[in-house]
Amino acid sequence: FVHILHFSRSRAPSVRRLHSMTAFRRAVAVATVLAAHVRVVDAGSSFDLTESNFDAITKLSAPDSNPWFVKFYAPWCGHCKKLAPTWEELATKLEADGSNVKVGKVDVTQSRGLGDRFKVRGFPTLIYFADGQMYKYKGARTVDDFETFLRGAYKDAEAGALPPMPSLKERLVSAFTELMQSVLKLFQANLPGALLMVALAFTAGGAVGFALGLFLAPTPKMPPAKKAEDKKEQ
Repeated sequence: FVHILHFSRSRAPSVRRLHSMTAFRRAVAVATVLAAHVRVVDAGSSFDLTESNFDAITKLSAPDSNPWFVKFYAPWCGHCKKLAPTWEELATKLEADGSNVKVGKVDVTQSRGLGDRFKVRGFPTLIYFADGQMYKYKGARTVDDFETFLRGAYKDAEAGALPPMPSLKERLVSAFTELMQSVLKLFQANLPGALLMVALAFTAGGAVGFALGLFLAPTPKMPPAKKAEDKKEQ
């Protein structure tokens, strides 16, 4: 019986770690689902680009990346609102024609880092990224004029080198800021749903912390078993 008890005690930390790893994986899965629901992505033909996904989607630094035509805008801007349907029409037409040019848009009020990175000083700012360069568009805002620009007229536009990618610290700060802005937007749009989401997030965070504590906690050492002779002497 003593041997069985000792064996069960020696196996307890392993079983506890197994359960903690399972709980940790479940918590990560819940957190992933929550993050996916917190992010608000507008419908449309153009790509919604943010600080957290801009480089991963556009791959501008890659030698074989596709050209990108990106609109930097602010939701309150009247000219941006007027341009919005034309911009989506351009994206739909280029996709239907089989063009390799991708069309995107950046809400600078939510992704201020991208506005600073690409020196956006007014709205809307239209930038064409191609051949390792960035070209600012300043012509008429019609689908035909945009297509003329993309076919080759961009080479006569103001050009500049691509700025370097942000550091890991900058990306983490931007991602956190973007998450907080998304949460605030969710609160403003749907307070009861936002409160439920926060409660679930805190629950998931507590589960993750508890699981990490169990997983990282040092395994307690069992005291050495006393020999039968020691018992007799006592």
